[in-house]
Amino acid sequence: MRTLAWIAAFVVGTAVGITATLGAVALHRDAWRSIPLSSDDLPRCRDVGTVFATQMSGALYLQDCDPRGLTVEFPDGTQMRAARIGEGYGLESSARPGLYYAVTSWGPGLSASVRGSGTVQAWGSTDDALQRELASVREEAGAG
Repeated sequence: MRTLAWIAAFVVGTAVGITATLGAVALHRDAWRSIPLSSDDLPRCRDVGTVFATQMSGALYLQDCDPRGLTVEFPDGTQMRAARIGEGYGLESSARPGLYYAVTSWGPGLSASVRGSGTVQAWGSTDDALQRELASVREEAGAG
């Protein structure tokens, strides 16, 4: 099984004032368990500019490819870059304390979520990516 990490990242751009988190956050291993070993061989996704989180479900340009480097935009205008397969970026809002953004590359599949004030909004390019994102959110909540 691969050893995979959740990595703190810097923001591409923002509309609400975001600062990067300053530490790695450990995710429960179950969330990463089913990433196929062959995912390292996936071709890079074609650059489509900005991927809107609310429109990634079923997007053909995100199917069977590595989304590394694509920009994901959240509904509030916050933007993050997708990491390589098996990694995720997370950051906290400096404008709205307690609001946390995440983008994870599942190989294949890309997910994004916004967490805060007891709520979670999550999106995925595939149902599998969405379910993995929700599983990782549940695991983090249980570990906290």
